[in-house]
Amino acid sequence: MFGRPSHVPAVLTSAQAARLLHSRWLTEALASPRPLPSVPVVPVDEGGFSLVTGTPLGRAWVEAWWTRILDQVHANLEPAGSS
Repeated sequence: MFGRPSHVPAVLTSAQAARLLHSRWLTEALASPRPLPSVPVVPVDEGGFSLVTGTPLGRAWVEAWWTRILDQVHANLEPAGSS
């Protein structure tokens, strides 16, 4: 899903690899028709995301979203051929 572009060197530092993965993920996420949660302007402990996390369905949606996203990230960090 996130192949190496031809202009990216074969050997990257950890920081370069993280920035590239994050950039590619954001590009993919923003191009996707799937809904994305907004970034709260209020910290969570002060009520940010309370409209979503205030219901069982909302909490389930958030948990499912993070599970899916982190599974994608982990899948893209594994070396080819490993599972």
